[in-house]
Amino acid sequence: PLQRRPARPYSVREDINKHFVSTYLKGCSMQIDNVDSQPSHEGGVLVLVSGSFTVPDAMKRRFTQSFFLAPQKGGYFVLNDVLRYIPVEPGN
Repeated sequence: PLQRRPARPYSVREDINKHFVSTYLKGCSMQIDNVDSQPSHEGGVLVLVSGSFTVPDAMKRRFTQSFFLAPQKGGYFVLNDVLRYIPVEPGN
């Protein structure tokens, strides 16, 4: 089971990457196929990501993720986040 940790702010891509590499995703290979974004409510940004990842000793899993980056002093924070695994169709 996943363990909840207190939220921490991350301000640059390198910090975000370090966080995910140090968590339960350690050892995963990830492929990002597409990232779409658009300006949204009160200066926020809506982001949609699609891709796949492979956990060691497991099959590749496709996913889509959408999240809303809300503005805050000095940057953004993730206000809403939806991650969905895409079921593998038989024969694919």
